[in-house]
Amino acid sequence: MFDSIYKEYPIGSFFIWKAGREHNHLFRHAIDLGIAPTGHNDDVSFILDGQQRITSLYVSLLGLTARQTDFSRVCFDARDEKFVHRDPDGRRFVRVCDIWGARALEVVDEVERSFKPAFRRCFEILRTYPVSIVEVRDKDLAAVCMIFQRINQGGKRLDRFDLISAMTFTADFDLRERFRKDLVDKLRQKSFGDISPAIVTQLMALLKKRRVHRES
Repeated sequence: MFDSIYKEYPIGSFFIWKAGREHNHLFRHAIDLGIAPTGHNDDVSFILDGQQRITSLYVSLLGLTARQTDFSRVCFDARDEKFVHRDPDGRRFVRVCDIWGARALEVVDEVERSFKPAFRRCFEILRTYPVSIVEVRDKDLAAVCMIFQRINQGGKRLDRFDLISAMTFTADFDLRERFRKDLVDKLRQKSFGDISPAIVTQLMALLKKRRVHRES
């Protein structure tokens, strides 16, 4: 992704749902980034599409560690003009978080003279690269479900199960993984064959709410 940004290629749009506060209880942190929990009176926006890209940008630009990976080691190779994951040396391999951060002007003094033009180009692009954001406002959960279904990602049309998995995901619970481990094999053993996740979630809604509806 950083290579695409450096070459000024598009990295896709980010779809954001600016939700009402009545939906704050749905908010989950995908990974622990040290962000404070969401309160009842906070204004929250949900990422409908682009969460992985936004997270990658966030942890790399700030040099954080997430899921046992040290993203402060994401470096710009100022000689070959590419991005690598390795220890920096400050002369050729410069941390992306340093190029983005407040120390950028100090860091450039340490970069070898012949690499400075590439460093400056990287510095400018990281600060001026245009990001496309599509923000959905004034829509209820049912409408957002429909929007989410219609977003294509990697050629695969997303369904309600994707939305439910995203909403219920925590560091300790992954509905998709639980479905695969606890349901798929058991259903096959009982000669049910392959049953889609969407059907299972509809059955769960029927048992819990006595109806099958997007809000269920």
